[in-house]
Amino acid sequence: MAIESVRWRKRCVTLAGLLAVVALGAVAARAEVLEGESPHEGEMEGEPSFQGHPADVDENWHLVMGEAIECLAGWQQGMYSMAYAIRAAYLWQNGETYEYDALEDPPMCWVRPVQPVPPELVDVPAGIFQMGDPWDEGGDDEVPVHAVMLDAYHIGKYEVTNQEYADVLNWAHGRGYLTDSGGSAYTGGLVWAYGQPIADTGTSSSDSQITYSGGAFGVYSREGHDGVMYSMADHPMVEVSWYGAVCYCNWLSDSQGLQACYNTSTWVRYEPVRNGYRLPTEAEWERAAAWDGSRHWRYGMTSDTIDFTRANYEYINPLGLTDDFYTSPVGWYNGVHPARLSLPVTLTVNATCPVGAYDMSGNVWEWCHDWYDASYYAGGAMTNPLGPSIGTYCVLRGGSCEYNSGLLRSAYRSRVYPTGRGRTHGFRVAVSVTASEGEGEGEAEGEGEDEGEGEAEEGEIPVEGEPVVVPGELVDVLAGTFQMGDPWDEGSDDEVPVHSVYLDAYQIGKYEVTNQEYADALNWAQERGYLEYRGGIIWAYGKIIAETETSYEYSQITYDGGVFGVRSREGYNGVMYSMKDHPTGMVTWFGAVCYCNWLSEQQGLQACYDTSTWLRYEPVRNGYRLPTEAEWERAAAWDGNKHWRYCETSDTIDSTSANYYDEVSGEGYSNPLGLTSFPYTSPVGWYNGVNPARMSTPGTLTINALSPVGAYDMGGNVYEWCHDCYTKDYYSVSPGTNPLGPPEPPGPSTSYLRVLRGDSCDLYDRSPRSANRGYYFSYSAGPMCGFRVAILVASR
Repeated sequence: MAIESVRWRKRCVTLAGLLAVVALGAVAARAEVLEGESPHEGEMEGEPSFQGHPADVDENWHLVMGEAIECLAGWQQGMYSMAYAIRAAYLWQNGETYEYDALEDPPMCWVRPVQPVPPELVDVPAGIFQMGDPWDEGGDDEVPVHAVMLDAYHIGKYEVTNQEYADVLNWAHGRGYLTDSGGSAYTGGLVWAYGQPIADTGTSSSDSQITYSGGAFGVYSREGHDGVMYSMADHPMVEVSWYGAVCYCNWLSDSQGLQACYNTSTWVRYEPVRNGYRLPTEAEWERAAAWDGSRHWRYGMTSDTIDFTRANYEYINPLGLTDDFYTSPVGWYNGVHPARLSLPVTLTVNATCPVGAYDMSGNVWEWCHDWYDASYYAGGAMTNPLGPSIGTYCVLRGGSCEYNSGLLRSAYRSRVYPTGRGRTHGFRVAVSVTASEGEGEGEAEGEGEDEGEGEAEEGEIPVEGEPVVVPGELVDVLAGTFQMGDPWDEGSDDEVPVHSVYLDAYQIGKYEVTNQEYADALNWAQERGYLEYRGGIIWAYGKIIAETETSYEYSQITYDGGVFGVRSREGYNGVMYSMKDHPTGMVTWFGAVCYCNWLSEQQGLQACYDTSTWLRYEPVRNGYRLPTEAEWERAAAWDGNKHWRYCETSDTIDSTSANYYDEVSGEGYSNPLGLTSFPYTSPVGWYNGVNPARMSTPGTLTINALSPVGAYDMGGNVYEWCHDCYTKDYYSVSPGTNPLGPPEPPGPSTSYLRVLRGDSCDLYDRSPRSANRGYYFSYSAGPMCGFRVAILVASR
């Protein structure tokens, strides 16, 4: 032991010395770069070309300590030059992302990215305008005409262009914000960020005008009239989703030292509005397009008539582009350019809207902030309306180059799914005057800050008076091998073959998570802005996580006065029972994951899930998580020697040992509290040998129905979410050590089937078998969908 200690100390001294040398070298290297000398000067001859720093193993343009140390070791072994090691130490110590110049060989240097140029804005003064269709020629969703009061704001003079969007993509790419559909670093094709598709490139959609080559975004050129090649740089950005428009606003804000206006975990705009760029609300868009202070113009160009000299619509194609589709440069209709290149003597008119913005009718549809609701105008007079708090579609305004003049009217409302990326879908930006020009702008918030949970520092103490989440009791599960599957040969095909599984030691919740525990977590998360309440449905990080009694009668969670609570319900002999200690239901798989992360953060542990990709961090972190399907079955059924049929160390079952629907005996629902309405849950741990099995026969007591490891309700009460995706034939290919379930399929995680285990109080008696496998969609919140937590023993 003494010899090993000496060796370890020597290694530490050596590493400290190396770090000191490299740290000193980093200062010199930094000075060298600032003075403009070649940052790769003096490197070893013959080194291979690469697309990033050799230490950057995960290629995210950011170095962590482990990567920097590995590069140091590579330098000692002659694999890398000292200059590389110095740069690695510098980048790690300063926590900066780096960028490379693909023209260099090797292409590694500190190249400051081109800063995105903010778009030109026009002023819109505060005041009241009449919103809606005064011409009585539109749809029912354009009436009634109603008064709207808006504070002063700025709006983009032009639609955001392809070049402007490409510049912001390059800026965001350099910081690692862009991903593919699975959450990995972006390498081409459809661009994703924060778990949502944001924009196409030419390789994912032929209608996109954005290129991606050599690690950089650019813009196509296209042939037009008389063979002229026109760059699409000054044409409006298309093939961009609502999420992509929001990301542009946030990233542009960040690059300009302003505050991001949207939380990209929940996709909700911060209120009060911040000082950065954002999408105009639908009211702000229509006010700018149509209202001159006294009247509402029919089209977005201070005109009640329209023709091809004023707007780009009905495939007018002013540049004579030879392939569909036919946008025009933003601001083309300014009285200078030809209306048609085939008739060059026909000039455009200066077709600005009342506030001086261009293309508010035609060219491309423009995303607005709001969710769409056909009856939203029925609310009458409004002040700074943000649209409905929840919806299926987002609003698009202004028509496009492919549509007729009827859809170019300034009052016309269109809608598309927020993930939609049409070839004529674009946007312009807005900025609040009070936010952008007032005092106290302060520092810009970095992308990702205040957007969902970060990892809490260990030992962090909650602020006095804030909601506290109390972790439930855990039981130990020893490391070892067990037989997983149905040894009784009475289940479905998905329960075989029986196979050996080795699991590391872990702990699992003694009880299912209760309504009170979940409500406490919701209040804690709400304090931090992690969730949004919309019409009874609870959202977080862009997903539905749970429902309250307002949205679904079977939920036991209430929301009153801005606080989450728990219902009470009538039971046997008119007794009112609080549902606080009953298992929570109406929780999606995402909602179970959020609870685990929030409980971890509140307890000063690391979050186990990335709520952008919804993947579990590997190796597993020290916080709370969902048990894997194997961990669940091991805890429910295996005593070290045999696999029990039911989840309470028993091969038989009745209503004294579990809360389930007894179809065989004809007794139906157990309903031990005699609740007068569904769902008929029981308090967690009710089956402990003390409480009555049925209130109608109070002399009949429960038995102490523990699983082999000492957990309650692993059969019956509510189904329990597990970590794993579900496939029917997984047991035939499952790894034998710590299986995590089938690999996550590509694409959005919302469609995954996830495993549910343990049956519930409302299904037939064969379901409480410990080997029975259930499943449900990740996004679904059934009344019987609950969960319990797990944690690594080494973490405690």
